[in-house]
Amino acid sequence: MLSNDKCIAVVYDAVVLSKVLYALSGWGGYVSQALKDRIDASFRKACRWKLTHKQYNFNDLLFDVDSKLFACSKSELHCLNHMLPLRSCSSQLTLHPRGHSYDVPRSGI
Repeated sequence: MLSNDKCIAVVYDAVVLSKVLYALSGWGGYVSQALKDRIDASFRKACRWKLTHKQYNFNDLLFDVDSKLFACSKSELHCLNHMLPLRSCSSQLTLHPRGHSYDVPRSGI
């Protein structure tokens, strides 16, 4: 049986965290820094009040959901796959590893 603290944490994650995570990949990039700070402050306050045991961070959550969406969209069966650029066949010199084999779109120079 779960303790009261664990039950409260489960409810917090189910209600509050699910509201923040809903379509975060779609709206997370448009959030101002002031609003990110307010969301992070509410996460810190929830941890301080023992509503949750994990200290959440808006930027970390956004990075996680974006990474998962990109990983899923690389599948041929994903609905966003057709929007990815063509895979790169050439082995050009790169400054750092990109983590994917897609060509980076270039502007008309």
